[in-house]
Amino acid sequence: MKKIILSLFALAMASSLFAQEDVKAVFEAGKAEFAKFDTLYKQKAIGQPVDEKAMGEALVNCYELYFKALPLDSMPNEKGKIKPKYSKEIIKTLGENYNDLLTCGQALWDSKDYMACYKCWNLYTSLPTNTNPEIQKALKGKVQSDSVTSEIVYFQGLAAWQADELDLALERFDEAYGRGFDQESLFNYGMSVSAQAAQKAEQAGKKAEADAYNARIIDFAEKAFQRYGTKDIKYIGFIINDKIDKKDFKGAIDKLNTAIAANPTNGQLYDVLGVVYENSDGDAEANYNEALKNYLKAIEYSPDDAKSNYDLGRIYYNRAGSIEDASAQLSRKEYEKVRNEQILPLCQQAMPYAEKALNSDPDNQDYKLLMRNLKYKLGIE
Repeated sequence: MKKIILSLFALAMASSLFAQEDVKAVFEAGKAEFAKFDTLYKQKAIGQPVDEKAMGEALVNCYELYFKALPLDSMPNEKGKIKPKYSKEIIKTLGENYNDLLTCGQALWDSKDYMACYKCWNLYTSLPTNTNPEIQKALKGKVQSDSVTSEIVYFQGLAAWQADELDLALERFDEAYGRGFDQESLFNYGMSVSAQAAQKAEQAGKKAEADAYNARIIDFAEKAFQRYGTKDIKYIGFIINDKIDKKDFKGAIDKLNTAIAANPTNGQLYDVLGVVYENSDGDAEANYNEALKNYLKAIEYSPDDAKSNYDLGRIYYNRAGSIEDASAQLSRKEYEKVRNEQILPLCQQAMPYAEKALNSDPDNQDYKLLMRNLKYKLGIE
């Protein structure tokens, strides 16, 4: 038993000595990185040209090594007592150079070292949440407001995106939003990065992951719609397309009616509502009438909008086609009557809207096809 106790004591002694040697090596490595940073920083302060990328990387390396050294410096010594040897100097350095993390992050961004930039800004935004009271004391009076910090978290997301770390980017966008950052660019980049991640997952054959990323697109669109929905129709477009894909036509109609109530003269909203009714299940005749009514409303408020003109021309043309299909079994005389009284008038109604759409966007293949079909029906060519 005595031998076992002695062995355990020897092991504890060896472990303690190893930790002491380890913390010294880590601390010295961090100190060397800080010296490199400090030299470059002083040269820059007197106007000398410096390698700012190297300066920023040295500061990041210093902080990472010092954070590694701190817990090692609090381990018990060979007598079982905790006597930190380097912590005071480490924490002093962390506090004194805290705001340099912000400027060094910008330098790393400018030099396109995006992952080092991310690490630099991550240190800046995470350090104030450190529970060490001595660190909190060293940072007193230096931490920026929540609004500034949330913006830096957002920029971290951009840096991660540039480094092709898409999951990290989305995490930071979520954190920035949770901290109160709600500028429109956050939602736009969030949707874009989610779409990029979904495409990568699809290419790798990971359907479940792709579906999850596509759901993130809608999540960002929903948040953007709540904040900017009456200013920019693109967000509701994503939401409505998602609802149509899921056959949730009622949900799509309710969402659009909410948007229209807030912005009753937005022609594009009426156009989207017309598309939803046109694709809805249920009474086809009632859906056609609602779609037509909304397309006409869209033209009333946005007379020059190419898409609205195209949709109105298209629904008239499609209606003419449906009547023609239903007349296939009629006699020649009966068919000619239907053609002259219903089919051709609908095509003539469609023509000016199709022309306006095509004139606005001459290269659009859908607009070209509609015009070609109308001219054929009317015998123009």
